[in-house]
Amino acid sequence: GSSSSQHCALRGAAADIQMEELNADIFNYIKNKLTFDQLIWEFGNDEETKWIHVSYKKESNRKQVLKAKRIDGKVRYNVYI
Repeated sequence: GSSSSQHCALRGAAADIQMEELNADIFNYIKNKLTFDQLIWEFGNDEETKWIHVSYKKESNRKQVLKAKRIDGKVRYNVYI
């Protein structure tokens, strides 16, 4: 991925979670109950995400919630509603 990704070893601040059919429940739990920097509904459909990206920082977490979609072969991120 990107060299600026929060997944990179130098940051180690992000993880992807995939739990079969529980992804949407986990996504909503994190969104509604936990502190995070960025939470992304990664692909899938409107009922179930393929996986969840979540990141956390020690300070100044943005609580940014996005939805990733592939459009014309490119990944696009939109604000999750």
